[in-house]
Amino acid sequence: MFLESPPPRREPEPDPLPLALRAATLGVIAAVLLGVLLFRLWALQVLHSDQAAQAAVANQIRTTPIFPQRGTIVDRNGHTLVGNTPSLVLQINPATLPQPANCKGYRRHNAGDRRREPGCTALSRMADVLQVPFRSLYHQYRRGLRANPGYPVTVDAPVTLKEIEYVKERMPRYRGMQFVQTFQRDYPKGALAANVLGNVTSVQASDLKDPHFRGEHLDPNGTVGRTGVEWTYDAYLRGVDGQVAQSFDAAGHPVGAPYLTSVPQAGDTLQLNLDSHLQAVAQNAIRYGISVAHSDGQGFATQGAIVAMNPDTGAVYALASWPTYDPSIWVAPYKGQNQVLREAKAAEHAPISRPDPTFDRTSGEYPAGSTFKPFTAGAAWMAGLIGPGSERTCPGVYYSPYDHGHPRTAFHNWTPLSIGAMQLPEALTISCDSFFYQLGDEFYGKYVANPMNPVQALLFQRGVGRFGYGKPPKGFDLLTAAGVVPTPAWKKRQPCFQPGFHAHCSPQYVSANQALIDQSWEPGDDINMSIGQGYLLVTPLQEAVAYSAIANGGKVMAPHVARAIIDPTDHRTVKRIGPQLVRNLGLPSAYFDEVKQGLYGATHASDGTSSAVFGNFSPTVYGKTGTAEVPQDCANCSDAWWSGWAGQGNKKLVVVAMIQDGGHGGVSAAPAALRVFEAYFHERLTAVTGTDVSH
Repeated sequence: MFLESPPPRREPEPDPLPLALRAATLGVIAAVLLGVLLFRLWALQVLHSDQAAQAAVANQIRTTPIFPQRGTIVDRNGHTLVGNTPSLVLQINPATLPQPANCKGYRRHNAGDRRREPGCTALSRMADVLQVPFRSLYHQYRRGLRANPGYPVTVDAPVTLKEIEYVKERMPRYRGMQFVQTFQRDYPKGALAANVLGNVTSVQASDLKDPHFRGEHLDPNGTVGRTGVEWTYDAYLRGVDGQVAQSFDAAGHPVGAPYLTSVPQAGDTLQLNLDSHLQAVAQNAIRYGISVAHSDGQGFATQGAIVAMNPDTGAVYALASWPTYDPSIWVAPYKGQNQVLREAKAAEHAPISRPDPTFDRTSGEYPAGSTFKPFTAGAAWMAGLIGPGSERTCPGVYYSPYDHGHPRTAFHNWTPLSIGAMQLPEALTISCDSFFYQLGDEFYGKYVANPMNPVQALLFQRGVGRFGYGKPPKGFDLLTAAGVVPTPAWKKRQPCFQPGFHAHCSPQYVSANQALIDQSWEPGDDINMSIGQGYLLVTPLQEAVAYSAIANGGKVMAPHVARAIIDPTDHRTVKRIGPQLVRNLGLPSAYFDEVKQGLYGATHASDGTSSAVFGNFSPTVYGKTGTAEVPQDCANCSDAWWSGWAGQGNKKLVVVAMIQDGGHGGVSAAPAALRVFEAYFHERLTAVTGTDVSH
């Protein structure tokens, strides 16, 4: 029997009333919260919109750089060569300049244009105040804006207090214009060492990417050194910008007073090895040498260079180039700049040598003439061609045994007389060309015997290269030329020897067969180079380095014009630029003894080429004249050289003087060098007239 289970009981239906109450309660709460939120948003947007806008506008803060003083440049005795004067400049702020400001085709006197381009109208009004061309002001603004979008653009034009007061009284008409204080370079000694000091210009767009300027730290509205030591030591001289903050309202009007956020830091002081007195003497000595050349009938002489250097340390005491100019032409209002630039441009296109005041002749490339002979001897000594007591003859004319032409080329000595056999000291004393012709020809013999051996074929070039020729002086802190020490490979690359080449060459048109002949290395190439002629080109600075190596016994020192970087606040030395040894020549003392004997004879012996100038001077002078032929300047033109040194106890000074187109070195260059020695050693001679008939 089975018991049947009872059916399940039905669940009671939920009471709908409590659920409705809970849902209604939640809905009311949500509606209240939404209402509160909407009311708050409405209150912010409608009731308090003015206060909110004012608060937002008050928080619009803009910063303006405060330009620091650039570091001063002083000479070795602390005399200021480059300083600073406070100045005011105009800045155009694109954030407050009325827009639009697209001034292409803008006509200043057209009312419609003034309404359409209010920014251009403000710029044109400012141009009228500054009395500068409107297009110049506008193009400066556009260039600055492209270089650094959104930042104020500094205008490169002088501003006076009267102009600033005029603008500030009418600021609504000059919106976007602001004035800031800066510093301009000042040159208390005028046209002294302009080629060394260089100049400062506004930052260019390319400078921001130039690793030399460490572009990420550049203020696009600031300045950088463009040439000279201003360029080399820009990172030390530039300083660090300060900053002023200012709040502005929506209309671009300042709110409250500006406040300083960072203090500008002045640049470091750069102390040079230059002696300002000796530099002035050197510049005047070039002018004196030019006047002597004119008296000797050398009317083309208009320019020259003098280098004075400590042979033991490489410190450059004078680096003079003439003609020169006052570097203040690069400072607003740029008085005299147009004239200097016209002269520089005219010199570029002159058919003959013409003075360019901006060109640094201490780094110019010239044939050395007989001042090169000691280094021909040095290379021959290194190559084993000569040694202690070696002799060569001094004929009036020399013919190379390697010359197979018909007729053979004659290489003339400066005198037609055959003097006979002599050693190196006498050859330097009387400047016998044919003695050195033979050494050059012996180098050519090494080339002929070993044309594919780079060591043997280039013994001459490698030897003089050890003295520093053929490359910029290592360690020198200014840009300088490398000169030319010709090689067979160099000669093949010259365009004047290329088939069909047409230029200022001789001959102007070269046939293919003639090109092959002209490109070949001939005996005359080494022979001419042996006396500092041919294709050889040197700079006066290279001469000073090479003669210093003889004066100090074989050390090639790096020349340097800077002495130290000094902190202007506590006068602490940040960096010292001391002597730097480039190389030891490794030549025996016999070489230096013979060369010094010859250079002493050249300045003191009765037949010495500059004994008329230095024979009675104390301290003792060692040196060599040079008369380098430059037919490209004129038919009978020669550059006059004197290179050497004087010593008194431990005090020595190397001087290289070059008077371009000045004739004989003993006539115009040697007296110029004497004036530098007189100033340095505080010794004076009566009026001296040089005589020289050598090359």
